[in-house]
Order: sequence, then structure tokens, then C-alpha cells
Amino acid sequence: MQQNSLFVKIVIWSMVFLMSVGFIALVIAPFVGSTNLFGGDARSATEEQLDEAKADIKQDKCADEQAKYTDAALKRCKEALQTVASAYTTLAQPEEGATELPRDGQRNIDRAGDAFRRLYEIDKADDENAALYAGFLRDSGKSQQALDLWTQLVKEHPDDEDYLLQQAGAYTQTQQLDKAIATLRLYVKKFPDSGQIESIKEQIKSLQDQQEQQAAGAGAGAAGGAPISIG
Repeated sequence: MQQNSLFVKIVIWSMVFLMSVGFIALVIAPFVGSTNLFGGDARSATEEQLDEAKADIKQDKCADEQAKYTDAALKRCKEALQTVASAYTTLAQPEEGATELPRDGQRNIDRAGDAFRRLYEIDKADDENAALYAGFLRDSGKSQQALDLWTQLVKEHPDDEDYLLQQAGAYTQTQQLDKAIATLRLYVKKFPDSGQIESIKEQIKSLQDQQEQQAAGAGAGAAGGAPISIG
């Protein structure tokens, strides 16, 4: 797997156990071609990078789903798409001191999503790109789609600690707590020397407590009492 991007490491190592979180509402526009995918103006901080990346995308027809690529063109496309995805993700964030998305934040998030998806589709054998796309889906609230990708990555790389943890986090987000617990227990068994073992054991206990609370709430509801509110 290529290790050429700090941005990749940040995404892959981002928080994986989100028990209760408010996701930004996103509707990722369908990928329909280069005009809609990479249109619009960028802020001055990333304008030059975006212009260069979009020029490569146009030149190498990176947005054309029917295109055939040489190794060199595929490499350029992947680098350009990653640059676009990273830039638009950055542009979508609130400016320093602000609490709301910028005016064009949602549009930039949509563009980042399109770029992440194309980055994945253009070379599905690239695990790094699959992880990037899965991370974007997770953070945008597309938990089941993210889970599908993490599960695929775990199947292909059963000894990768990160993918297993991401899968456990995705199970948690989709409220499949039994599977989340089982996955974390598998992690403890497979990687006993990991520095994260104690925190993972605490996470297992937290998930078990949540299960008990949910069961108690369902019982109270069935008996006519007020169910426990979780989250």
C-alpha cells in the first residue's frame, strides 16, 4: 500500500468508535462527468492546486468511466483526484472561529464525495483509495456503505489492525452491537500486544452496557413503563 500522503494517514487513523455523533447531512450528487464534478471556484489558498489537478483530470480523461489508462495516466489521475478530494474537503470546513459551514460548504462536500468515489472506482484494487472512500462515507453518515467497504478490506487483509478497528466502528454506527463486540474481541485475540488493548476492552464494556440499557428499555416499554432513552 502506498504511504505518500499525510492526508491518507489522517483519514485512516481518524476516530472509529463514534457512539453518538451528529453527522453533517450530505447528499452526494451522482457522478455524471467532469463538468459538474469539478466545476466552481476555489479559495485562494488552494486555487492553484485545484487548477493543476483539474487540468490533469481533463487531459487524462480521469472522469470518463469508459476510458482506458496507461500506468502513468492512472497514477496522474489518482494523484489529481486525491488532491481535488482533499482540497474540497478542506474548503468545506468552517473557517477559523466560525461555527457554521461556509456558504459553499455543502457544494464542496458534494464535490469531495464525487472525487473520493471516482478515486475508488478508477482502481478498486488500490486499498488506500478504498479506505479513503470508506472514511468519507463514514464521516458523511453513509454508515452501511462504509461498513460494506471496511468488511471487504478486512476480508482481503485479515491481519490489518486498522481495517478491523474500522469495521468494528462501522458495526457500532449501524447499531449492530453484537457484531461490533465480536469484532473487537477478535481484535484483542489477534493483536494482544497492541497498545490499544485496554481502551478496546473499555469499549467492549461500554457496548455491553449499552446493550443492557437497550434491553432494559425494551422491557420497560413492554411492561408499560417509560423506556430508557439512549443517546
